Amino acid sequence: RLGYYTPADLSTLRQMATTLVNTLHRRGGTLSPALLVQLLDVCAADGKEGGLLADALWQRAALDGVRDAACWNAYANTRVRAGHAGEAAEVVREVDGGGAGVCPTAYTRALEIRLHGAAGDLAAARRVFETVRAGIPGVRRTADYTRNGIGLSGLVALNTGTYDAMLHVLGMNGLLDEMQTLFFDLCGHPSAKSLDHLVQIVSQFPYASSRRRLRPRMSTFRSLIRWHAKYWDVSGCVTWIESMHVFGLRPDAAILRSVVTPENAVRELQACGALAVRLAEHYGVETPVEVVRTLERAAKKVARMHDQVRAAMGQPSTLWSS
Repeated sequence: RLGYYTPADLSTLRQMATTLVNTLHRRGGTLSPALLVQLLDVCAADGKEGGLLADALWQRAALDGVRDAACWNAYANTRVRAGHAGEAAEVVREVDGGGAGVCPTAYTRALEIRLHGAAGDLAAARRVFETVRAGIPGVRRTADYTRNGIGLSGLVALNTGTYDAMLHVLGMNGLLDEMQTLFFDLCGHPSAKSLDHLVQIVSQFPYASSRRRLRPRMSTFRSLIRWHAKYWDVSGCVTWIESMHVFGLRPDAAILRSVVTPENAVRELQACGALAVRLAEHYGVETPVEVVRTLERAAKKVARMHDQVRAAMGQPSTLWSS
């Protein structure tokens, strides 16, 4: 998966993409929209290192005239991942203003929500999300936007990616309870009383989990678990992980790494260790070496802290001495 490659993998992909672009230039070949999106996704996964290659690809695409809505969205995403939120916002505005010659899609709106979140404008992110949610949820494909005239009115289909973007922004603002409420809405059961209640409902009615036929993806759970871990809620992370199977998903090593951070390992050493063991035994997730080392370092640090506490308790107190 893009975004989970090692630095060596990304370096190899970057070299392959550069070679491909140079070959096309020498032979007079053209980029297809699908290939352009794939290459831009590689650039996005590469962060700042992929920014220059993304610019070169975009210029080449302009000459070939192959820019469609997916291409514009993918290019805006490379700007975000490279740390150039302002440039990404300009790309989104160009799409919205009609200058790009394409209709905005749900992914365009997801980018817009994330950009508002990065700028610290939670209210604006909410407005964009609610605008999309008020649209026509039954239409999804880009071709349908043009055929039904929805693109002309600015309405796009609500999809899981839009929910993922809003969940990310809520997590950035520490609104964990609101993240859960929005997750319930994604699953089509906004009145669920708790996550356990939702799991029970979905288990009983797996094919009627959403009136919009939307279901959470791995990216949805990654966001939920990541932000709970960010705020040191390891027990909350475990609860979300245990609910994944109801939606046909399984935790992986990347999720384990997001939970077992150095801070969480020190604060919740036993819980983090137990999680690593459970994922290995029940889901076949091999514990990454960095997680093992994090737990080892945390265990040593906790042991030193306990020794210091015992040593301090063994010393005579001077609190009440005159």
